[in-house]
Amino acid sequence: MIHNSGAAGAGLDWKYQAPAPNIAAIISPPGGRAAVDPFTIVISIALLATVGALLLGVLVMSGGGNTDATASTPLMWVRVGLQALTILLLFLALLMRR
Repeated sequence: MIHNSGAAGAGLDWKYQAPAPNIAAIISPPGGRAAVDPFTIVISIALLATVGALLLGVLVMSGGGNTDATASTPLMWVRVGLQALTILLLFLALLMRR
């Protein structure tokens, strides 16, 4: 919207005022209830599982000893697998939104 803040003919003091965005229309669907995409839930669970595997691996490695020698490699492979699953889910979600 354009407003003239001066008197008619007094000068060219024009100011542009942008309309306020309708945030509610952006974040919620037309029905008014916010919908959660199933991929968002599954990707969030995969991300949390990956972080959990990473933290568990760090804790096992910090302990050292026999547990470190036997559990570090399997935990690393679990983490790598969870990372691959998370990336695959992200790509699938992007492809489905096209």
